[in-house]
Amino acid sequence: MGLFEALRNATGGRGRQLNVPVADPDLRTSKGSAVKWDDRRARALFDALREDRPPG
Repeated sequence: MGLFEALRNATGGRGRQLNVPVADPDLRTSKGSAVKWDDRRARALFDALREDRPPG
């Protein structure tokens, strides 16, 4: 039931949105344009999420 309520809250506008930190929003590659994550800050964000602590 807890999972259902959490999903309902997230889709009902009461969820929290997070963005992966970006180092280059227009990285040129051989395939075209890409977004490059800021590796250090992205790793810190994912570590915080994995450890169930607030990011930042």
